[in-house]
Amino acid sequence: MNIRFQLLTLLTILYFSSCQQSQPEEAEAKEATEINITLEEKKLDEHSPHCTAGVDSCAHVEVTYFKATGTPTALQDSLNNYIQNLLIRLQLDFDPDANTLAPAEDPAKKLASSFLQQYDAYATDASKSGFPVRPWELTVNAGLLYKSASVLSVKTEQYSNTGGAHPNSSTALQSFDVAGKRLLLSEMVTDTAVLIQQAEKALRQKFPQLQDKPLAEAGLLLDSDALPLPLNSALSADGLLLHYNPYEIAPYVFGHIQLLLPYSQLENIIKPAYKP
Repeated sequence: MNIRFQLLTLLTILYFSSCQQSQPEEAEAKEATEINITLEEKKLDEHSPHCTAGVDSCAHVEVTYFKATGTPTALQDSLNNYIQNLLIRLQLDFDPDANTLAPAEDPAKKLASSFLQQYDAYATDASKSGFPVRPWELTVNAGLLYKSASVLSVKTEQYSNTGGAHPNSSTALQSFDVAGKRLLLSEMVTDTAVLIQQAEKALRQKFPQLQDKPLAEAGLLLDSDALPLPLNSALSADGLLLHYNPYEIAPYVFGHIQLLLPYSQLENIIKPAYKP
């Protein structure tokens, strides 16, 4: 009798223990299949001390970025790492010798400080040499582009004017899956060759002056007639965005080249997981 009672007690304990263990596992499984992420907007707006002398001798930095919160945790962490690394890369663009291994600090703040320090050094040297001091400007705007049950896309636009022949600007696009993985074009479609064909068709429609000429002969910066896939792409509400920054495939006069391939056009090659 005692043995039966003890066995029954042990089985009861094991049963409830297994139920308690399954609850976190079920919660983790649910978290891994649903996107519940919020991108909290953060903004930094700073001017150089030279601004007291007037706008003609001034540097202005405005950075709008985000902090991801919510679940899945892996996606949250991936988004936060992405925007931090992007801001660090921008800092290195203006100051290649910057110490990015310094004690932890808001990367947006470090970017602004570095840009303003570079301007102060330039303004001081120009004043001593008797050259006119020109204003500098840096604007960064990062935020949500698109969110579905299985994909989240972000867009970052950067504009800078440091007194050169013309301002510089760039756009970064990136999609993430539920697990926080940064998606490549080759992972979103089944046939990149067909994708390139559709991209070239969209490009020729956007720029009729290309006509039917080989792309390399029509003024594009290509070694061959083959259109390369862009470095920046993302899924959006209306379809797949392909973005070529100035000089990536064409001279500056072409500006930013953004092509939208609607989902209906991609029906045969886009993977089911990424259809809206």
